[in-house]
Amino acid sequence: DDWYFDLGYHYAFAVVVFTLIFIFSASAPLIPVFGFLFFTFKYFIDKYNFVFVYPTEFESRGIFAGAVSKYSTIGLFLF
Repeated sequence: DDWYFDLGYHYAFAVVVFTLIFIFSASAPLIPVFGFLFFTFKYFIDKYNFVFVYPTEFESRGIFAGAVSKYSTIGLFLF
């Protein structure tokens, strides 16, 4: 049981955080700064996981890209 980088969970979590940052940025202008810091750290952590930890047997066949664009559009409309 080796621990592996669960792409689906982290992808969904990033979309939820992005949507919340986008929605609440109008009421509190400091939130995008913390969102930028969050996604900067998340980029480097995810990059490490993809290079050293992530198994190569997972293939999404483009499903994630469609889901992210759909949920990002929903977040835009909620804003």
